[in-house]
Amino acid sequence: KKQTPATLREPFIEETFEVIDAITEGDPMHAKEELGDAFFNLILISYCYEQSGDFTIAQVLDEISEKLVRRHPHVFGEAQAENAAKVIRQWDKIKEEVEGRRGDSVLDTVPKGFPPMLKAYKILKKAAKAGFDWRSIEMAESKVFEELEEIAMARKEDDMDHLEEEAGDFLLAAVNYCRKLGIDPNVAMEKACGKFAVRFRLVEKGMKEKGLENVISFAKEDCLGLSYENDTFDAVTAAFGIRNFQDLEKGLREMYRVLKDGGILCIIELTSPVKFPMKQFFHIYSHTVLPVYGKIISKDSNAYSYLTKTIEAFPQGETMKEVLRRVGFSEASFQRLTFGICTMYLAKK
Repeated sequence: KKQTPATLREPFIEETFEVIDAITEGDPMHAKEELGDAFFNLILISYCYEQSGDFTIAQVLDEISEKLVRRHPHVFGEAQAENAAKVIRQWDKIKEEVEGRRGDSVLDTVPKGFPPMLKAYKILKKAAKAGFDWRSIEMAESKVFEELEEIAMARKEDDMDHLEEEAGDFLLAAVNYCRKLGIDPNVAMEKACGKFAVRFRLVEKGMKEKGLENVISFAKEDCLGLSYENDTFDAVTAAFGIRNFQDLEKGLREMYRVLKDGGILCIIELTSPVKFPMKQFFHIYSHTVLPVYGKIISKDSNAYSYLTKTIEAFPQGETMKEVLRRVGFSEASFQRLTFGICTMYLAKK
């Protein structure tokens, strides 16, 4: 297949991300390999242009050499720049006045092909440099909560376009909050994805070691009328949502139905602590602090009050074990976690 600069775009992007992965891993030998792949792609793209008579590889190298000298007169010339901020201002002035890169907007220099999060970060940095910025970190933080509230309101409208718009506003506000904190959201997200992947692989490994490879998880569904055949899964898990089931026993019976014989049910749910002093602390937090905080965030007088009500209404400890036995599960057990704020229930079909 004949290669062109256009057909080589995707491989170049892939190789660039592989370089970033290798650097993040802290493996110099892997980084060396991936840098070689990226360098090869650069040479290949440049050679395609050379074959078309547009420019040569030597001209590409000459161009970057001239640019480095031109944009760094404090290094290669007589100009003075005492700190990083002055270097950047000098750099921008050269790009506009010497290279003629002045556009209609300061945002014109942000590449359209950037990944969305990187584009958001760059746009917000450019806007802030032009004076369009929150005066404090607290104001940027408040904007995040405001956008989150608007998502919650949009959810009630059954309008996916509006919900998507509000979700985008929320993500942009979150990126801006990171910027105000001095955090690169791309780096933070990369670390978060890596941390999640490590934890998920540990769960996968544990499941495979126990022969539980076919697993389904429910976060908040009521599990009524599941569209799965009987005896489908090795394990069923549910976390922090089962207390909201419309009919708890019916939901548990559906979980029982789709489990294979010998399959495991694992439920983690919020509970009320029973020991001093966590019992007292939790009562103050759930009955006083959380509702007040909820009112501030959502401007709803009943905000977050449902949380305490659902926790108190949910069967806990021995009572929940009895419910599981009544549904048909055996070997039901429970263990309180995080000072009794949540409980893990295990049962077997």
